[in-house]
Amino acid sequence: MVVRRPGLLGSRFAKGTQHNPIEPTLEEATARMPVRGVRGATTVTRNQKDEILDVTTELLKTMLDVNGINTEDIASCWITTTPDVFAEFPAVAARHMGWTQVPLMQSHEMSVPGMLPLCIRVLLHWNTEKTQSDIRHVYLREAARLRPDLSSSTFSTAR
Repeated sequence: MVVRRPGLLGSRFAKGTQHNPIEPTLEEATARMPVRGVRGATTVTRNQKDEILDVTTELLKTMLDVNGINTEDIASCWITTTPDVFAEFPAVAARHMGWTQVPLMQSHEMSVPGMLPLCIRVLLHWNTEKTQSDIRHVYLREAARLRPDLSSSTFSTAR
């Protein structure tokens, strides 16, 4: 079933009359803002609350800084950790940064043999006009080795 708002497909005004500024024009109603994914990852040296919050804050700030992201343009954020990171929810770092209106989701990664341990991964869904090739993904600390294929367009620091 399709629900149509009055004025979007056929204005209630006679042809040639001025548009009602309260109702969007057809062009305004169908304008689209692309949502892009911005990936990031980092690692902790141990499963400890303060370190989880500190490195998550560093990762989120770096992702925003290198891409020029304003918090109000973030549609949502998904954060995962490897099963060995459980002393604190990494999303707490985002809330401490003032992300009170950003929907956050957290989960654990699948436990796969050979996986990078003590890892925190982030996927930001960002409302932006930038193209996929303009996005800079961020891999910090030991997580820098997760995506060497993106090295030309990725901000990474191995420590």
